Amino acid sequence: MKIYLILTLLFSILPKAQNSNAEFLRIPVDKFKGYENCCINRFNMLIGLIDPIENELRIYGYENQSNVLAYKAGIVAKIINHDNDNSKSILVKSNELVFVYKNLTNLQIIENEKISENQILGKIMTINSENYLGFEIWNVNSEKLNPINYLKDNP
Repeated sequence: MKIYLILTLLFSILPKAQNSNAEFLRIPVDKFKGYENCCINRFNMLIGLIDPIENELRIYGYENQSNVLAYKAGIVAKIINHDNDNSKSILVKSNELVFVYKNLTNLQIIENEKISENQILGKIMTINSENYLGFEIWNVNSEKLNPINYLKDNP
């Protein structure tokens, strides 16, 4: 019982600890509640398994209020429409990196458009009562980078 209580307390402060760095990171959303480096399920952590989605930053926003901002200037390489939930994903090529923004609506950009740093791309879409942006960073070798480490090293 004591171990269960200790683990519960530890995991309840984990998101708060991650968010304490928010003032030091430039997060690509104008209004957000918090974020987490996704998606290692807490139960899976206990039994040593890892979920298939790794190195995705989930930024939790406010319904119909949170604008998604371009982290770096670049070209909108692709806009993907997801028919199952009407959300959109955007791929922005910037030098040797591709920034992926997932779960957007009300886009304010088009494919092949040249965009500037901090330009509004759209809003975070609410799906099944969840309101978050999925943010990924890929290099030219098709390797997914850890977004928290990248944001810390590239303010």
